[in-house]
Amino acid sequence: MIELDEIDMEDFSGNKKNIREVHRFQNGEPVASAFFENFKKIREQNFKDPEKFETLYEYHEHYYLQLFYDRSKNNTGASISIKNPFEGPDKFDTYTLVSKEWLEKNIKEEDGLTKFTILKADDDEVSYTFKGTMLVEVIFKFKTYEDSCQISIDCLEDDKTYQYRKKYFNIEDLLIKKTFEFEDNMMIEKEDDHIRYTVYDERNRIRRRGSFLYDEEKLHLFKHYMQTEDQETFSTIMKNIYLEIFNYDKFDNLTLHETSSYRPDFSKDRLTPHLEEIEYFDPYNIHYGREYCKTKEDYDDFTGGTNRLEYLEGRVNEYDDNEELVAVHYIENGKKTHAEFFSPSYFSTETYDEHGNTIEWYTENKITNTVETIKQEIIYQ
Repeated sequence: MIELDEIDMEDFSGNKKNIREVHRFQNGEPVASAFFENFKKIREQNFKDPEKFETLYEYHEHYYLQLFYDRSKNNTGASISIKNPFEGPDKFDTYTLVSKEWLEKNIKEEDGLTKFTILKADDDEVSYTFKGTMLVEVIFKFKTYEDSCQISIDCLEDDKTYQYRKKYFNIEDLLIKKTFEFEDNMMIEKEDDHIRYTVYDERNRIRRRGSFLYDEEKLHLFKHYMQTEDQETFSTIMKNIYLEIFNYDKFDNLTLHETSSYRPDFSKDRLTPHLEEIEYFDPYNIHYGREYCKTKEDYDDFTGGTNRLEYLEGRVNEYDDNEELVAVHYIENGKKTHAEFFSPSYFSTETYDEHGNTIEWYTENKITNTVETIKQEIIYQ
């Protein structure tokens, strides 16, 4: 079940750029509303939280702000989310602010640098400094916090490679050094004697992450395989790689997360999974099971399983391990339109729009004899 008062673009499938408004209701009463432009949330309303009745979003080059207001339009708070490319594309660090005005007074521009001071009190400080579009320094310092640190980033002459240094204030002689290189769809991270390649798709979703012991002579092979998945190259580096694979279906569901490496103890000339998490969806976006295991070979700590699907005219029946009917999914014109779910304690239904998004949940609790209805109105462009 969704978080009723949190509406994010990631909640939806289909052509997301056409979504303009989403309104949610619980038992006929409004719960939350969100308004979007070009994939970005620009405004939202929370009818359950009087301190955050309305939130306005302001987007800037390095950050975006959330400004909170009550029903009387009084500003009740603010937060800032600052871009951090070293965590991945479109990744942000979020902090509570004193106020927007406080932030504006603490943005300093000097010698081509822009410094954002998020917090400054006595010896405590949180600040971010950018040079152009790139983050070059982070100070996260608290007197009593062991992980207080200063991060410094230097851009090299090629404008693609960055030297990253993380020094801890409260831990002596601990200095972490990394080198980052950014390409169109890849982030390359080198630390000590390891190098890691993270590959993203055109929607900034992680597709592959490969970690290797640093070997100057094989760097071109590592990079080529991570870019192309060329099997001839793979056979030459298989014994060096610790690989993570992420797969998604057409509905944006994460269907596979697998970590694997070469394990000579299994005496097989291939990679062996250490961890495998699988989510099962059928072509109608019916979620019918999940599996988790630490090793595929011996199924240590295996959990989960799949339900059986029976495809009939206009519907799909779903049965559990005991061959009990647990759901009926109704199909029209090749799309799932609504579904019914059965259990000893509940009876529930879901209704979907033409893009596969849920627009209504209905739940009967057989134990308490209560009924809950949640409706979601999605307005497209």
